[in-house]
Amino acid sequence: MATGRRFLISVLLLFPAVMLGLHMAMFPYVGAFFLRFIQFFDKIVALSLLPILFIAFGIDELSKIMLIVVGVAPTVILDTFNLSKGVPHEQVVKALTLGAGDFAIAYRIVFKQIWPRVLTASG
Repeated sequence: MATGRRFLISVLLLFPAVMLGLHMAMFPYVGAFFLRFIQFFDKIVALSLLPILFIAFGIDELSKIMLIVVGVAPTVILDTFNLSKGVPHEQVVKALTLGAGDFAIAYRIVFKQIWPRVLTASG
């Protein structure tokens, strides 16, 4: 029961990581700002951060949840980034032609297409 609770909280905390990956793919300035930083942290093994997490969050439940989040977030961000870049460019051009704005394209077209694959990848 406790493990399931930790996992559920971690998944809820990873939703902003999905949004960051989507924004990195759809908005070039966001991608340019965050991409190298996320790629760097993706290479760090999460267990090497365990002593730092224990110092920052104690030995309680929060440190276990944060270990899951810190270990999985860079991978989820990069996976969402790659899935968003994989959406056919023709669909984005069609939406622009029909008068959609940048955020409408990101959330109404790209996000709806990648969401099932993001859920499958994180599970």
